[in-house]
This record gives sequence, C-alpha cells and structure tokens, in this order.
Amino acid sequence: MMRDLFQAKSAIINLLVVAGSISAGFCQPKARPDSLRTITLSNVEVTASAKQLTVVSGTAKDNSWQIVSPGGQHAIRFFAPRPEFHSLRSLTFYLRNPRTIQEGNLRVRIASPTESGEPAENDLLPTPLILTTDQLRSADKALTLEWTATALIVPPDGFFIVLEYVGNYPDEFLADVIIRTKRSIPQYVIRRRSRPDTEFRLVNSEHFPIIKNIIGDRNSAESWYRDTVTRQWRRERDGGTVLLVKAIFK
Repeated sequence: MMRDLFQAKSAIINLLVVAGSISAGFCQPKARPDSLRTITLSNVEVTASAKQLTVVSGTAKDNSWQIVSPGGQHAIRFFAPRPEFHSLRSLTFYLRNPRTIQEGNLRVRIASPTESGEPAENDLLPTPLILTTDQLRSADKALTLEWTATALIVPPDGFFIVLEYVGNYPDEFLADVIIRTKRSIPQYVIRRRSRPDTEFRLVNSEHFPIIKNIIGDRNSAESWYRDTVTRQWRRERDGGTVLLVKAIFK
C-alpha cells in the first residue's frame, strides 16, 4: 500500500529524448537546509582516444515515467567497475517536459551501502548537490551532471546514486493521493513531518519532476526506493521498472 502511494500514477507516454547537460560545479543549493552480492557491470564502451565505461540501470526499453514526490527517494547501486575505471565522471537521467515543472527540488547524493545493503545517509560528494525547481525547469530532457574538475573515486564495495525529492520544506512528504475521476489528474496531499495533522497543501501531481523509467537488469545494477511515509528503504524486484540512470566511469 505504501509503495503504491509512493509510486502513485506513473505516466505512460512515448517521447523522444534529446541531449543536454548541467555542470554539477554550478548547481549550488538554494533550498532551505533543515545481503551484498557482486554484480557484473555491462555496456562497456571504448573509444579510440580514451577509455570509458558506460553503465545504465537496465537494458530493456520501457515507455513509462515516474512522477516523483516530496519525501521519496530512489537509489541505484553500482558496484566498483574495474581497476582501470576507478572514477565517476558523470551521471545522466531523463526528464519529461521539464518546462512544465512547477514544484520540487532534487538532491543528488552518492551514498555508501550499509551492512544490510541499503543506502546509507552519508554523501560522498565534496559539496551538497541540489537542483532547484528553476534549474530543473530550465534543463534539457537529458540532464547530465558532470564532474570536470574533480573525480569521485569509486569505493571498493560500490555505492548508490540517490535521487532525493525535496518539497518547499525539507520535512515535506507525500501523505495521500486524491483521484476524483478516471480522467482527472491525481492531486498530491503534501504534509510536513513537524506538523503532520495540522498543515497540508494540495498540489497537481504533474507539477513535480517526471523521470524516465527502464526495465531493471540485475546484471547491471540494483534499485531501491524509500517510502514517503514510513521512511523505510525497500529493494525493487529484479526485472521490474526502475529509474533510468546512466553513469560514466574513466
């Protein structure tokens, strides 16, 4: 039930994805602060001038999209690729119609795995990376974060790429979804953890960022999601729909 609430109403839409990028070095925060197993990475890409390893969170195409919501998180776990590919240089995920985004901020962090295999609360990035609503709205559909000045060295036991969805306040979360008719756009009931019973706001779900999915491949990565209400991490089933995330190592 909680998962249904967190993943409420993914839109199924065929769209073309066009390329673009945002340098992570210029994305400064504007929001208010307040059983392990080895997986072989696939999709090795070698060019004549330089070697790089391109890894995606799945292999089979999927035409669905995920509407994100405050308080939720998705995490893709990539293990250490190979000795010669030891540094993470860029991440790419795909937005649907970014110009229509009116709500939400997106925090990107690189987290270590805990002993139980879920994402830890740490961040291996040297500085916090938060994409504001304005930055997301002005981005291209293929949003690439690049580390040009520094490289993130991959830990031996791998890491998680965590996308964390932040509302107007750090403690906002999706508490309920209202669907009035079959054809109406779902409405999100957004509450604050500090005032769960006294304050809420109703928001059109499509005002939040919508991110491209892919069919997951356990030989490429493993995917987790965090329930907006219970705050518990749960692992996605193998072969299910996960967020499409691409990482490049050098």
